[in-house]
Amino acid sequence: MTEAEAGKSLHRSKHTVHDHVKSIYAAFNVQSRVELVLKWMELMAEPGKPPA
Repeated sequence: MTEAEAGKSLHRSKHTVHDHVKSIYAAFNVQSRVELVLKWMELMAEPGKPPA
């Protein structure tokens, strides 16, 4: 889903969605959706780590 599509679905502007996405990227220290998915998969693969 694009940021514009997500904004429309959530009744928020695409700019608000963009700001949230950038905050999430910063929290996970990534620069793209692909990096975010890879980081998430890495974190979920850690032994003994409960699912979020």
